[in-house]
Amino acid sequence: MSSLTLPGTIFGLLCKCSPVLLTENSGAVTGTIIAGQRGVVLMTKLDNIEVLVALEDGRTLWSHHKCLDLDLSNKTGVLHAAWWLEQQSVTITDGAECDAIDRALAGKSMNEQEVQHLVRACIRVAAFCVE
Repeated sequence: MSSLTLPGTIFGLLCKCSPVLLTENSGAVTGTIIAGQRGVVLMTKLDNIEVLVALEDGRTLWSHHKCLDLDLSNKTGVLHAAWWLEQQSVTITDGAECDAIDRALAGKSMNEQEVQHLVRACIRVAAFCVE
């Protein structure tokens, strides 16, 4: 996971139209898909474990969620992370994290530090939700 991504293994994080980054090499009928390629989620099944992704080169690929990260390098990915946080029944009390979530939900531009606050909130909440 890079600094501007969240792991696709967070339950419910990836949804239709989520921008993703392939994190592991994967074989596919149409050829080899190399880690680092970007795409968009078309659909998920089996409780978001299997994800159909449209890659930038036009190919589609069924991928396991552990091979994908939510791409936070654009507003769509940031918004999807904020939406996911809003759906959790957890209260965020850290001021910087709250500000980052508010900025994301408002569609405002965010610098890397603000995105990092959003990432931190998501990771903390994801860990809490598993316990």
